[in-house]
Amino acid sequence: MAVFCGPSGNKFLFSNENRLLTSWLPLSMRKALVFPSFVGNTKENIGALQRSFMHEILKPEALKHYIPVMDSMAKSHIEEKWLFDPFHSVISGLISMPIDLPGTAYNRAIKAGEIIRNELLSIIRQREKELSENKDLGSNNKLDLLSRMILAVDEENDKLMNEMEISNNIIGLLVATYETTSSSLTMVLNYLAELPHIYQEFLREQMEIAKSKGPGGGELLSWEDIEKMKYSWNVAREAMRLSPPAQVYSTHKNPKYFPEPEKFDPSRFEGSGPAPFTYVPFGGGPLMCPGREHARLEILVFPHNVVTKFKMEKAIPNEKILYHFSPNRTKDALVRLQPHEN
Repeated sequence: MAVFCGPSGNKFLFSNENRLLTSWLPLSMRKALVFPSFVGNTKENIGALQRSFMHEILKPEALKHYIPVMDSMAKSHIEEKWLFDPFHSVISGLISMPIDLPGTAYNRAIKAGEIIRNELLSIIRQREKELSENKDLGSNNKLDLLSRMILAVDEENDKLMNEMEISNNIIGLLVATYETTSSSLTMVLNYLAELPHIYQEFLREQMEIAKSKGPGGGELLSWEDIEKMKYSWNVAREAMRLSPPAQVYSTHKNPKYFPEPEKFDPSRFEGSGPAPFTYVPFGGGPLMCPGREHARLEILVFPHNVVTKFKMEKAIPNEKILYHFSPNRTKDALVRLQPHEN
């Protein structure tokens, strides 16, 4: 095992994908994620991020249209359903001991993976039906990701992807985004509940935006609102420095690059910010995460809806962070929420 440390190590790691280094998924993970007929194949079958249209749909100008949708979904989630779903079982079992026996985390991951694939097939078939009934959709540049996948010609085989290939690609996206983004959101809310002075400044910025949305705050967030969340984004960046969603972060707590590294200090990211390849929650160089802007929107939209509705307080002071697939709290980040007084 080779371990790369420091900015030069990060740069080497992120600049040599598919040349000196190759990422891959073990057989046990593929068994939990993809259809049985694809288990023996390599990562290309869940590599939607490599397709050219993925980069188009993840550009900031394309994502602007989804901010009101994200805001609406965050509001609905907070009001109706603070739930887990089958994908949590998949992620939890992916890096467990791969013993497929009843009661094991890996067995639960296998079963949850089958539920997800069947649900995705149902969604894909419904969308195929909608596309076939509305031929004009094929020329619409604002098609969402699923529609683009259905209509896209495979770059290697010069043919449309079948339903199982589309499902595999979507699962690949979920693996890359679900745990990392939810972990980052958890850590942001954790530090806000833990540090009152940070919370108050975060709340001040977010309340100014909420008050600008008209009586009752009924108007949904826009790109212009996101651009005003400068302090909030610095808080999120500092949360990801201290508790990054991925495992490559040897520089994040190096006092050479981050003085007083254990101190939560959002001002580190003012001005030009950290030196290249010292802060890498989204990778770097050629291996920079193409979904980083989408993640930024999620990490800002959801806390906006939480802090503008609730006061926050840690239920377990000084709770420790544990690392499994990504950082999390030992007791699921228990936070007391109390509605703001009108």
